[in-house]
Amino acid sequence: MHSDAPRGPVPGRRRPSPASIASLAVVVLLLLAALVVPDLFGAAVDSVFGWSTRWLGGALLIGPLLLLVFIVVLACTRFGRVRLGRDDERPEFSTAAWVAMLLSASVGVGVVSYGVSEPLTHFLAPPLETVGAETREAAVLGLRATFFEWGVMGWGIFGAVGLAIGYATHRLGRDARISTALRPLLGRHHRGWAGQAVDAIAIVATLFGSATSLGLGAIQFNSGMQSLWGVASGPWIQGAIIVAFTALFTLSAVTGVARGVRWLSNVAMVIAGALLVFVAAVGPFAETMGLVARAFGDFLVTLVPMSFASYAGGYDQEWLAAWPYFMMAWWIGWGAFVGVFLARISRGRSIRQVVAGVVVVPGLVFCLWFGVLGANGVLMHGASPEFAAAAAGDAQSATFALLEQFPLGAVTIPVTMFLVALFFISGADANTHVLAMLAGGSPERPRPGGLIVWGAATGAIALALLVIGGLGMLQMFVIVLALPFLVIIGALAVALVRQLRADAREEGPGPAALAAAGVRDAEG
Repeated sequence: MHSDAPRGPVPGRRRPSPASIASLAVVVLLLLAALVVPDLFGAAVDSVFGWSTRWLGGALLIGPLLLLVFIVVLACTRFGRVRLGRDDERPEFSTAAWVAMLLSASVGVGVVSYGVSEPLTHFLAPPLETVGAETREAAVLGLRATFFEWGVMGWGIFGAVGLAIGYATHRLGRDARISTALRPLLGRHHRGWAGQAVDAIAIVATLFGSATSLGLGAIQFNSGMQSLWGVASGPWIQGAIIVAFTALFTLSAVTGVARGVRWLSNVAMVIAGALLVFVAAVGPFAETMGLVARAFGDFLVTLVPMSFASYAGGYDQEWLAAWPYFMMAWWIGWGAFVGVFLARISRGRSIRQVVAGVVVVPGLVFCLWFGVLGANGVLMHGASPEFAAAAAGDAQSATFALLEQFPLGAVTIPVTMFLVALFFISGADANTHVLAMLAGGSPERPRPGGLIVWGAATGAIALALLVIGGLGMLQMFVIVLALPFLVIIGALAVALVRQLRADAREEGPGPAALAAAGVRDAEG
C-alpha cells in the first residue's frame, strides 16, 4: 500500500496553532479559577467527577477492552502486514531500544510508585465483600486487580492511537496531529474548528495526564529522600523537585529522541531489571511466584468480566472510582502522549509488529513487576510490624519501606530514587516532544523553542496543581478529561480502518489475488 516513498513530514509552523493557544488558555483559566476561588473550584470538580464516575464510569472499563480487541483483530487481518513507512523500510530503532523507550517513557514512574502499595492496599481492603481482608484470597485478588489496571488493557488505547498517527505520518507523509489522523472522518473539516477542537482536547488531556505523573514522581522521590536522609515530606520540597526535573527533562528533550529518551530509557530498564531480580532473589521466592502464578491465571480468566464490573455488582463503588476508573482514565489521558510517541519510534515496523510489541511485552513485564513487588509487600506485611506501620502511614513510601527490610537497603534505596528520576525525566522528555508534535510541529524534529515552551508548561501545571490540591485534585482532573478523549480515540480507530480500506482499493488487488482469478501478465 502506497509503495511509493511518502511525502516528507509537514514542517512545523512558525506561529502557534489555534489549538495550542486555546489549550494553553483553558489551562490558565482553570488554574486561575483554582487559585482565586479554590473552594468553589474544588466543589465543581468534585461534582463533575462524581457524576462522571456514577453514570459513565463503565465506559472507562469497556472502552479500553474494545480498543484492545480492535488492535488485535486488525493485526490478524491482511492489514497487519502494512508498514508504518515505505514497504521496503526497516525499523529506525532496534527492538530492544524500542521496547525500552516504550516502557520507560510511558508509565515508568507509576510502576515504582504503585508496585508495592497498590496490591497491598487491595490486600488490606478487598474490593469484594466476599473476600476477607489480609487473607490469601485477598492477596490473590489484590494482585489480580493490579494486573487488570496495569496489564494489557491500557495498551489497547496506546496501540490504537499509535497506529492511527503512525500510518498518517510515516505512510502518508502527514503531520502528527490527532485531527490529521481523523481526516478520513472529518474530511476538509479536519483543518477547521472541529479539527482544532480535537487537537485542543488532546493537548489538554496530555498536559494534565503528564502533570499527574510528574506530581506522582515528585512525591515518590520525596518519600525516598525521607527514608534515606530524613528529609521532611511536603509540597515545597516536592515543588522544588518538580522545578529541578523540569529543567533536566526540557534539556534532554532539546537533544532529540535518539540521544535523550533512548539513552535514559535504556539505563532505566537495566536498573529496573536488576532491582526486580534483587527483590525476587532476596524475598521468599517460592511463595512469591506461587501468588503471582495464581493471580495471573485468575487475571486471564476474569479479564472480560472485570471490564463489566460496573454493571456486574459485587464490587465496592468507591473502590471502582478510586482504582479501576482512575487508572483507566489515566491510561486514556496518556493516550495521545504515549500513542504519538509510539508512532514516532515505530517508523518502519508493520502494524502486526507494533501490536505484538505493545500487547505482549508490556503486559508480561508489568504483571511480573507488580507480581514480584506486590507479593513481597503482602508477605512482608505479616512478617514485619515495622513495614506494616510504614506502609500504612504513607502508601507512596511502601516501596522504600520494603527495601529497608531487605539487605543492602543503603544501596537499593538510592538506586531506586535514581530510577524514579530516570523514569521521571524520560517520560517528561517524551511528553514534551509529543506536545510539540500535537501543536503542529514536525513529527521528526520539533522546534527547540516549542519543546522549551511545552516542557515549562508541563512542569508549571504539575507544580500549580500539587500546591493547590495535591494528587487528589490531579486524579479527579484526569478522570473528567478522559471521557471526551475516549470518544476521540474510538474515532481514530474507525478513521484508521477507513483509510486502510481506501488505500487498498486505490492500489487494486495484489499479484496473488490476480493469479487466483486466472489473470496473467503480459509475459505470461
